[in-house]
Amino acid sequence: MDPISDFLSIIKNGYQAQKEMVTIPYSKFKHQLADILMAEGFLAAIETINAKKKSQKALKLTLSYLGKDNIPAVTGLKRISSPSVHHYASLADLPRTLGSVGVTIVSTSTGLMSTRQALKNKIGGEIICKIW
Repeated sequence: MDPISDFLSIIKNGYQAQKEMVTIPYSKFKHQLADILMAEGFLAAIETINAKKKSQKALKLTLSYLGKDNIPAVTGLKRISSPSVHHYASLADLPRTLGSVGVTIVSTSTGLMSTRQALKNKIGGEIICKIW
């Protein structure tokens, strides 16, 4: 299965189950993705830990909730590109998620970034996912 879809599903399921933290197998790409989610306010903290096997690492993500009612910061997400079908967008065609309330994550030649950062850097790329 697709590791990025797994990453997004674990986060979505963690929010639906009202969990405080989730653990995800480590990769550089997932760590960059988690950094963007934390910068956008969808995650409270990121920690790299050793998994059950000492040779493996994992990401421990602290989920972010809003207000006294513990409303999840993530209400929806959608994987756009998959390993078999890639969706690319030029600078002019970069999508906005819910009128810029959410975030669209783009893989560019200079690394993984949100569409806001891609617009600032004037660069397009592969659309990875949308989160709102």
